[in-house]
Amino acid sequence: MTGEYEKALRYILDNSQELIIGFDSLGCIGYVNDRTYEITGYSQGELRGVYIGELYKDVFQIADNRVKLVEGYRKEEQIDTFLYRKNKTCFPVGLKVIPYEYRGNPYYFCAAVNKTRYMLSLRKLEEATEQLKDSMKERDSFVANVTHELRTPING
Repeated sequence: MTGEYEKALRYILDNSQELIIGFDSLGCIGYVNDRTYEITGYSQGELRGVYIGELYKDVFQIADNRVKLVEGYRKEEQIDTFLYRKNKTCFPVGLKVIPYEYRGNPYYFCAAVNKTRYMLSLRKLEEATEQLKDSMKERDSFVANVTHELRTPING
């Protein structure tokens, strides 16, 4: 049953919409799901052994001979940051770091959600809000001019 259960978990992780990376106490990546490979442009297995800080540049640091979150992120449940692709471009993600004990040793999983579409939607919403404000100003100005004209007697 355990082998089938582990297969099922791996299948779920690999087909998740989230970007999932597992790493040890030194920040050495040991597991990467298929979605992460797909989005970051790395080939299968290429990230094994890479330091997690290569993908999340300003989130992790090595202190006391182990990987830790940078001070400003330690109390955050979700970290808004960027994930770097193989070609050195990046995109916004919401990151959660999950500690886990594996065979008596500390292990961590990063579960990230790609926020690119969310950020684009916010930007479009802000632009639409600005356009609406401009339209409202124009409407108010027009109404003010019309009412002024209606109240002003016609001089012959």
